[in-house]
Amino acid sequence: MPQKILFPLLLALSVCLDTLFIVADGFVSHKLSVISKTAATFCILCIGLFCLAQSGPDAASILVIAGLGCGMLGDLFLALHGDAAFYTGVCFFFAGHVLYILSFLLTSSFMIALPALGAAAVLCVLMFLLVLRKMIEQRSKRYAMAGYSLFLLWMFCCALLSLIMTKQARFWPACLGAALFCVSDTVLGFMLFGGLDKKFAPVLCMGTYYAAQTCLALSILFT
Repeated sequence: MPQKILFPLLLALSVCLDTLFIVADGFVSHKLSVISKTAATFCILCIGLFCLAQSGPDAASILVIAGLGCGMLGDLFLALHGDAAFYTGVCFFFAGHVLYILSFLLTSSFMIALPALGAAAVLCVLMFLLVLRKMIEQRSKRYAMAGYSLFLLWMFCCALLSLIMTKQARFWPACLGAALFCVSDTVLGFMLFGGLDKKFAPVLCMGTYYAAQTCLALSILFT
């Protein structure tokens, strides 16, 4: 299949599968929901592999591919029943974010890791004081979300500082993807712990999640 057709076809298929899961989740059988969610992230992984084939493999791009693979496995396990599957899925998501951060630092410099963590800590403290204290009553859940938010903000700050340092085009979609991950997981946290309206929040959560993964996959194309 010609490359000019394959790439937009993968993007269109990804959008369709993402939309199918977001719209149909809760209205179809659990088995179909698992299949549609995993197929959506698998399609985004295919986009990343296509971009890798076009740009040529390098260590940072391979780490992004591995991160997308972890996201796909995380989706699969998180959609299954049981505590073991849930915690396995969470571990895959965490591993994926670690791989993204390593990809950013490998392309720019590991010297920015601590400044990025400091900037993330400042943002996390502001988020805790202005938002988390008001929306989440239980202290343990409040601190758990603050810790995870710190990690996501660190990922975003690593991407942002990498963009400032290198001015490489790949970090524009990477920054957007990292920012969308912050939005998605923050909405998810408020859905679980903060009593956020669950009517429209899942659409925002999953929409920004799939957009984040797609941005990170597309960042490979700009190497």
